Amino acid sequence: MTRKNVIAAIVGCIIFLPDIIESSEVMNNTLKVNILYESCLGHKRFDLELKRKKNSECNEKSVLNALREKMRKIGRHCSDDPELELQVLLAMNSTLLAKEKINELCNEAKKSKTMYPFNSIFGSGEMFDQNFFNGDTFINYEKDKTNETFMNVKESINVVEEKTQRLGIEWPNHVTNFNQCEVPAAMCCWVKDTDEEELMWRKKNRDKKKPGNNANICYVDFQKSPVSDKELNGFSIFKEDEHPVRCHGFAWGTDEEDPNSIYKGNTLFKVVLDNLNEGYVKNIPGAPLCACLDQMPTVTKADCTRLKVKEKYVLSYEPQKSEFKINNRATSIIKKSCIDGRGYSIDLKSYIMRLAHKRNFGDQSNLEIVHKTLVGDGLCSEAIKSFLNEKGF
Repeated sequence: MTRKNVIAAIVGCIIFLPDIIESSEVMNNTLKVNILYESCLGHKRFDLELKRKKNSECNEKSVLNALREKMRKIGRHCSDDPELELQVLLAMNSTLLAKEKINELCNEAKKSKTMYPFNSIFGSGEMFDQNFFNGDTFINYEKDKTNETFMNVKESINVVEEKTQRLGIEWPNHVTNFNQCEVPAAMCCWVKDTDEEELMWRKKNRDKKKPGNNANICYVDFQKSPVSDKELNGFSIFKEDEHPVRCHGFAWGTDEEDPNSIYKGNTLFKVVLDNLNEGYVKNIPGAPLCACLDQMPTVTKADCTRLKVKEKYVLSYEPQKSEFKINNRATSIIKKSCIDGRGYSIDLKSYIMRLAHKRNFGDQSNLEIVHKTLVGDGLCSEAIKSFLNEKGF
């Protein structure tokens, strides 16, 4: 062996092969030796998927499992010690330091994901995004298939939809509706359906009820979202059952490593896109179209969407640069209905209560905001009475 093709590692052990001992020292009746260990993986670039019990996982155990499997495939040219191999590849003086480095790389991989910028979805600038979520663009007013500008925006959205099946979307912090959520949840509400086929069916059957509507408006407090209305100190009261709307929301909890938190930008995009495709337009007067739950008007309930995300951690080694990296890639991001413990679909408030039961929604003050915003069927009158008492009426 020569130093040109050998990487040195220090191993504390008792050894009986003096011909491979480079130097030795006896301390406390223990023979410490420096031996020459030749890496069997460090000469070629490789990429390894990190798994543990068939699940994608990033930690020292999944890394050692991946290295062990790779070394076994190479066979007799490799040792059966993935810990020593890892120590050499990372150029660390001990296995403990090597494992610490792996945990550091895994934490970086979990946080540093490639995300699609939300301000590129509509392709019309950040001010357009703000106006859209406030309910103040041509898209919010009608669904005109002959409008060239609308079709250009729709084409841009469709391109994003295809790209983001396996790519995260940034949370739109540039929109005031979303940059400081008091609770980890958001909601959108629409008041008009422009689906031509649905409208013709209702006209033919003399059905005034909108099948897609799922809630009633109770009241709007303009102070909750001052950016969406000029009358900062005003409010609107609605008679129950006379103003049906469609509301749709999602919650991501307080666990920042939960996929529903990491990819909440995707959930927002999917909720908006699905309802846009179904023909829903126009915001509740005095309220934003979409915002953090604490900025939205008080309604009876809302549909709920969550994500099912599959991720893949990949370890890469580049020998020319002696570069050791771990990347996290989403392999699929699928929209799902929120469900209870038995697998049945539930509304937004019920889903939030499940998160709270798991201690994944913050303190009691967060739940108070939820109870005031989503009051339940038939409870608008009580909610309005309580709100007016707070206002001194």
